Amino acid sequence: MAERLCLDVLELAPDRPIALRVLYEIRKTEGNQRAAEMLIRRDVRPDPNNFGATNELALILLANHDVAQANESGLHVDVRSRCAAQTLPAMTAC
Repeated sequence: MAERLCLDVLELAPDRPIALRVLYEIRKTEGNQRAAEMLIRRDVRPDPNNFGATNELALILLANHDVAQANESGLHVDVRSRCAAQTLPAMTAC
């Protein structure tokens, strides 16, 4: 039901942040990482100061070991140690 509502909203207003974020969470929970990344990118695009969406995108890019893409996206990720890069996806400390 939530998925259908989000899709209907996004059909009428493609950049509605709440619908993008809810659909992102649904796709992420389903394990559809490609669709989730696309949705979070759409959420970040109009408001790069949205910390929650920008942080999610940074975590996705870092989990994919794509620091260069993160920096190109304006996220300015600074991974100073292998330990940090290895623990980010698990969100645990070294």
